[in-house]
Amino acid sequence: MRKELEILIKLQAIDVELYRTERFHREYPEKVKKLEKVIEEEKGKFNQVKERLEKLQKERRQKEKDLEAEAERVKKADEKLSSSKTNKEYQAALKEIEAVKKMNSEREDEILLLMEEIDALQAELKKREGEINNRLKEFGEEERKLKEENQEYELVSEKKKMLREELVRSLELNLLRQYLMIKEKRNGLAVVPVINGTCSGCSMNIPPQVFNEVLTNENIISCPNCSRILYVEKKNGTVDILQSKVDIINTSRA
Repeated sequence: MRKELEILIKLQAIDVELYRTERFHREYPEKVKKLEKVIEEEKGKFNQVKERLEKLQKERRQKEKDLEAEAERVKKADEKLSSSKTNKEYQAALKEIEAVKKMNSEREDEILLLMEEIDALQAELKKREGEINNRLKEFGEEERKLKEENQEYELVSEKKKMLREELVRSLELNLLRQYLMIKEKRNGLAVVPVINGTCSGCSMNIPPQVFNEVLTNENIISCPNCSRILYVEKKNGTVDILQSKVDIINTSRA
């Protein structure tokens, strides 16, 4: 294989990996933010239920307090009833007792309904608390993985940058300019393999005559359609092309 082509293939593989590293660095804060948002949403739902529960408990305490006060009114009305000297006083006391008892009965029903809702909210609160704890565990694990991946990318990135500098220095200036120009125009992908007679960069068929030239891997041949530099991957070749290890960037775009 021509030395310049070998260098270009390696340079392209490194640039793809560096692009992937840079993309991860850009997306890393957003990924963490997304995880934090999920936790905040769960806490928000938990706090809503908690506030509702506290409100109902307060309302229940007030109704129970009112019920106690009304029970005292019934007691006093009973005393009035016992000490009534006229029929008018007796009827008035009796009417007051009946009214208070009816009100208390309604209040007792309201308290029972509140207790049922409070029990349901307490169960929901316990469930949401468990969900939050699970989310926090998941968040901790995801955050740990992201940090490790970030550190790994940083370590690899530094090594790749050093290797890239060596490769760039070994390229002829005109060829480097050609590579950079195509890379800029073609979404970061300037050097691609021909697979089954097709350019893997633009998916267009390569004319037979051009393909025969590419097969030799001895000359710098460009795709007639997208201008990317072409090569053919040879499994038994002396050069590790790294194509299987590289995630092609937007290969469907010409």
